[in-house]
Formats: sequence, structure tokens, C-alpha cells
Amino acid sequence: MESRLLGLFISSIEKEESLKKLRIIKQNLIHIHGLPKNLVNIEILKSKEYFGQYGTIKNVILSKKINSETRKEIYSVYITYENKIEAACAILCVDSLLICGKIIRAVFGTTRFCINFLENKKCRDSQKCKYLHKLSKIFI
Repeated sequence: MESRLLGLFISSIEKEESLKKLRIIKQNLIHIHGLPKNLVNIEILKSKEYFGQYGTIKNVILSKKINSETRKEIYSVYITYENKIEAACAILCVDSLLICGKIIRAVFGTTRFCINFLENKKCRDSQKCKYLHKLSKIFI
């Protein structure tokens, strides 16, 4: 009996660990990779000339990485739209688009579960936390 209970306990821990690593597609979030340096500005990206034309933007996060082989800067951005239709429209319109001599890539962004949520603890600020605090329909 003890070994069966221990097996259930270990199984539960393994599930929690795998959920910590799991990436979930967030349908109102897009990730744009390969932006030219002159567009790496939140106000420009939110404008109606660029990504604001596809819908209401709730949040923009800029990212810069250095390519380890070429030592060149690579810019990307995460844009959160009001809803998934706006995000899908933006992806369809800009993926593989040539902007300022660079081909940009656009895909749905991903997120993870909040560690506090998985450990059944209260998140410090669930309003500002960028991670998920509920199980999505695919897990129910």
C-alpha cells in the first residue's frame, strides 16, 4: 500500500515538474524576430503604420540578443494584443515581410505556468505577472 501511495506522490511531483517546463501558445501574443534596428522603439511599433494597425496593443516587450557566431545584434519583440483575432491577423500580414532590407518572422508567442500557481501559492502580483495562473482548456 505504501509503495502505491509513494508512486502517486512521485507521479504528482513529476507532473508538476513537467508543467514547469511546458511552453503554452498564447493566442493573443505574437513574437516578431529579425526586426531592423531603426524599428526597435515601442512607440513606432505600436503606431498605426506598423503593428497598431492590426488591433489594440496591450503590451510590448523588446528583446536584443547577440548572435554568438556573427556577433551581430538580433532584435525581436513580443506584442500582446487585446484578442487572438488581432494577433492572428498581424502574424498573417507580417510573417516573411521584407522591412528595411530584412525579412522578419512572426509567430504566436508562448508562455509558461506561474511557479507560484503550480505550487498552490499566492502570486505576489498576479495582475502584472506575465505567466499563466489557470489551466487552459487543453488540460481540463
